[in-house]
Amino acid sequence: MKPEFSEVEDYNLGTEEQPQYVKLSKTLCSAEKAKYAKLFKELKDVLEIFRSEDV
Repeated sequence: MKPEFSEVEDYNLGTEEQPQYVKLSKTLCSAEKAKYAKLFKELKDVLEIFRSEDV
């Protein structure tokens, strides 16, 4: 099942000057969002391989 766009929100893993957005479910609590943010930051180099422009 694919989430509808209204059910996700942009979450900036980068900075204001160099934003790097991922989509996170709006239904996640703040603790879950923090866990995902930490994981994505740890895997940032790997995830950059799969940028949306390249896919």
